[in-house]
Amino acid sequence: RPFLDYCLKHRYTTTMVFFSLFLVSLGLYTSGWVKFFFSPQVENEEVYVNVRMPPGTPFDRSLEVLGQLQRAEKQLAEEINAEAKAGTGTGELIESWATVARRGEVTAIIQLAPPGQRHLSAKETADRFSTLVGDVPDADEVKVNYTLSDSEARITILLQHDDLETLTAASSTLQQHLASYDKTFFIRDDQWGALPEVRFHLKSGAEKLGITLGDVSMQVRQAFYGEEVQRLPRENGDVRVMVRYPERDRGSLATFEDVRIRTPDGRLVPLLSVVDIEVGQSTRRITRRDGERVVTVRATVEPESLGEINRTVREDYLPVLAATYPGLKILKGGSQEAEAEFYSEIAALYTIALFVIYALIAVAFRSYSLPLLIMTAMPFGFMGAVFGHLLFNLPMAMFSYFGIGAAAGVVINDNLVLIDYVRRLEREGMSPPEALVTSAISRFRPIFLTTVTTFIGLIPIMAEQSTGAAFLKPAVLSLAFGVFFALFVSLLLVPALYLIGYDWKQWRLAKKAPGTETSGIAAASG
Repeated sequence: RPFLDYCLKHRYTTTMVFFSLFLVSLGLYTSGWVKFFFSPQVENEEVYVNVRMPPGTPFDRSLEVLGQLQRAEKQLAEEINAEAKAGTGTGELIESWATVARRGEVTAIIQLAPPGQRHLSAKETADRFSTLVGDVPDADEVKVNYTLSDSEARITILLQHDDLETLTAASSTLQQHLASYDKTFFIRDDQWGALPEVRFHLKSGAEKLGITLGDVSMQVRQAFYGEEVQRLPRENGDVRVMVRYPERDRGSLATFEDVRIRTPDGRLVPLLSVVDIEVGQSTRRITRRDGERVVTVRATVEPESLGEINRTVREDYLPVLAATYPGLKILKGGSQEAEAEFYSEIAALYTIALFVIYALIAVAFRSYSLPLLIMTAMPFGFMGAVFGHLLFNLPMAMFSYFGIGAAAGVVINDNLVLIDYVRRLEREGMSPPEALVTSAISRFRPIFLTTVTTFIGLIPIMAEQSTGAAFLKPAVLSLAFGVFFALFVSLLLVPALYLIGYDWKQWRLAKKAPGTETSGIAAASG
């Protein structure tokens, strides 16, 4: 009671303290002190590395990449052994590992020792291994994953432009900028480099011979690639018999001078007499979004630097890039797009929930202002979640918002219990300041016990170190610390806000009736 009397006497200071703490929590979240990952970063006991090469890459190149991964693994093992001899490590890190090379793809799976036997986490192991592997310049994608959710800290930016050359140039410029950061690596776009191609253009008058461009293309393909004419059954599979030009005649474009095209009436005419030949570059892959050609640029980033680098690139550099290439459109993609969609959906659902809550409270109390007072305390569930994640050094995830929603329900329940009793005492003739103190003291025990029992009940999950519990921790931390802060919000902030509203009401009455100004102020201070 003495502490409550002191807080209500300095109710404006009390309110400012709570709102200052809320602003501090908001600053911790937006500045990156408390990080946010869309999916919980739950470390696995395996490090998975996948290198995807462009289509058509020779198998010999896949074997070279395989050797690059194996050399990095051996070097990492040697460094761990050296650290163990120096007394800075345990000497055990990798239990086993397996590598597989296929045409166009190389995969490495590193099985780590149990957490108690190694001094490096899965993330630290993946970072050191990535550094030792280095870059694979001709790879379409290099993916390093060490989490159970298969989530990777990555910046994904979609570029859209009507001109392919401008789009390619903008993608190259963006990749060069991303490479300037120390914490970014494996920077790629989704374009598959161009390949040389031969284009045929039918000459005017060739149609009179009954020849179409399709006929020319099919017969040239039969000559150089071949036409299957028979299959011979064998024990390990059929053998295809192909009819085509000899190998010595298929290795040079000069062969086109000797190629003959058969007309529908059986005549043979020279290829160069019916078509013009052009050598150019072919586009191997075209990605479209909503009918527009786009290029996706991706960069893997260290998780601790993801928020800062992503914010710097989008706010400082992308406007400059768009100005450099007129007509360039920059779209969201990857995890950023999923996060934006998640935020929009959860904002819509929370808006509906808040409206329903407001309506129910307004009907119950027959008041438009009291629901606002009761619901004012809901944002402080977010404050508790931020401080809880900061205390446990755990990044927030989308599950954290579910815990914040559950904590908001507890806050509203505590406030309803308090305000309902205040209104009952006021109807019995007690003044609002006195009714507030009496109600807070009377309801202290049920509110306190509800908070403590809920918090204690969640401690086992917060203290659990197993991998399965790690997925639940963001939601549990948000709920536990949201409920914990709800205790002080319900017993201190809400009474202070209620009394501030009473001061406002008394001031308005005093303003309408100047003669009662003194008595109104005296009543407010009482």
